[in-house]
Parts: sequence; C-alpha cells; structure tokens
Amino acid sequence: MKGPTNILAIDTSTNRIAVALLQFGKPPVVAIKDDGLRHAEYAADLIKQVIKDSGLMMQELGGIVCGIGPGPFTGLRVGIVSAQSIGYALNIPVFGICSHDAIAFEYAQQYPNEDVTVITDARRKEVYWTRYQGIKRITTPFVSKLEEVSNKGIKILHQPLCPVSLANVAIEAMNRTEKRVEIKSFATDSAQGDGAVVALPNQVLLPPIPLYLRKPDALTLAERA
Repeated sequence: MKGPTNILAIDTSTNRIAVALLQFGKPPVVAIKDDGLRHAEYAADLIKQVIKDSGLMMQELGGIVCGIGPGPFTGLRVGIVSAQSIGYALNIPVFGICSHDAIAFEYAQQYPNEDVTVITDARRKEVYWTRYQGIKRITTPFVSKLEEVSNKGIKILHQPLCPVSLANVAIEAMNRTEKRVEIKSFATDSAQGDGAVVALPNQVLLPPIPLYLRKPDALTLAERA
C-alpha cells in the first residue's frame, strides 16, 4: 500500500471482536462486540457494518490489517481468515500485526517512555504476555500462569485492543518502509510440551498467519483421551 488509502482492520484475538475502517482525511469508523464465544457470528456482521457506515464500497478498500494474536485458536482464526478471504477476493494486500503491538501502541501515545508488559487472557488459567519499551517489542510473546509473568518493576497493562491502533501500527511501519518478512509458520524456539515460547521476528509487518503459542484446546483434549 502506497499513499493515502482505505484500510480495514480486524482483530479477534481476545473476547473482543474489533473492526475499524480508516479513510484518509476522515474519522475512523469502528464497530466492537465483546463476546468470547461467538467470534464467527459477529465478525462478518461488524465488517459489513463499518463498510456501510463509512459509505464506501468493498472495492474501494486498499488494504487489510489483521491481528494475528497471540490468542485462543478458534476465535483468533476467524479474524485472520476473514482478512485473507477479503484480500484474496479484492486482490489487495493483507498485513498481520501482533495484537500486543497494537495494545502497546495505544498506551505509548500517552506514556511514550514507560516500559510495559502487555497481557491478554489465554484461558486454561493462563495469560499471554509480551514486554515493551514504549512501542518497541523487547521480548517474544509468552504464555504462562499470571504469577509467572516476569515484570520486574515494569508496569503490567491489561486492556482491550482498539482496532484503530492496529491499523495505525501498520501505517507507521509502512511509512518506515519496513519490509514484510516471508514466514510460513511461527516455529517455537523453546517449547515445553505445547509451545510456550515463539520465535517472533522484530518486524511489525508480519504474514497474516495465526500466532497461537500452543495447540488448540480440541486437539489437546483429543490427545489426552
């Protein structure tokens, strides 16, 4: 994507289904639904809603940004597949963004110099967490028990993601002319059983593939049976 364009942002990495449409020179159009169990049901409706409310046609989109997690298996893939499908149909670029990057970006707009640990719910009584210095990601994402989160005096931030920030993170990276990396899957570098740590590149612009950190719940239960 080069120059002003219309960008659709989608994130389903948490209990929040979040969609936004950014148009150059106009306020963003945002639609959000908080529901941890019906991502597939609401995502398509929210996408249609922001397109309608913006007054645009789908064909006027110039690119799509999707949150790739970390997040639970089923909900996370809804947003990514939606982005991939629309991008393929319209022949427009689709960018993946670590969802924690967008949350850190939101906080850094007000407190640019603070170190922060972003955490989101991983279910199974665990959390996903990533450490940042301002907007710079300084650790790879982890999944662990909350009491095992290594903050060491760093402020812990746990808040919902705004889809506008997801798009703004991508826009800033593109303005820096950051090159996209070619990755087919995110391989774990120190997996303990199911992949508690993932080797995530330093780049912000990533492929639109899911960052799970661990196996899906259904598969894990089947393996235990």
